[in-house]
Amino acid sequence: MADRGTLADAILEPLPPGTRLTRVHDSGFGAVQFNPCMGKKTRFAPLEERGCIPSLYAGHSLRAALAETVLHDLYPDDPMATVRESDLLGVSVSEIELTRPLRMIRLDTFGMGAMGLKTADHFGIGPGVYARCRRLAQDLYRAHPQAEGLMWMSVRDNSQWSYVFNGDRVQQGAAPGLARRSEEPLRLKGPAFEAVLRALREMRIGLP
Repeated sequence: MADRGTLADAILEPLPPGTRLTRVHDSGFGAVQFNPCMGKKTRFAPLEERGCIPSLYAGHSLRAALAETVLHDLYPDDPMATVRESDLLGVSVSEIELTRPLRMIRLDTFGMGAMGLKTADHFGIGPGVYARCRRLAQDLYRAHPQAEGLMWMSVRDNSQWSYVFNGDRVQQGAAPGLARRSEEPLRLKGPAFEAVLRALREMRIGLP
């Protein structure tokens, strides 16, 4: 029988330069601006290691980015799940691009299993689950100084990868790892707002 894995067995996967990701973020931050531990606690932030570890969430698609931001507190099995338009108007949709390879720790079922962990213990909705996720992220940050972030499948939409990047590692040195390609506040009600409305309809999320 194989030995139970540990955090040392985490699977690190490189994201290649040129990878384009979508962000849904507070309009008070720019497209590639990391959150310096401000605002409410999320699944993997804030982290502290001799001070704040700035964080930046992104997704491989608009749906993935929405799932881990404005929709992250909605239960996936709620047929009446809704989001208020006022919650959308305070955020922006941005496209960002990796400018160098970034090493990410996999937290999907395969990656969690390699570490001897159960996905169900860490990926759900609610403060208790988020607290376990933050403890795991903190432990992985310390165990793998070469890792620059985490990647997982959202509880809301497990068809695409979601990411969180550690600002102290991604932005260090002369070659920051992320670059802005586009940015549009939803309050303008332009193409990005229409794209979000289409994505919400696909995900069966209503607007009251």
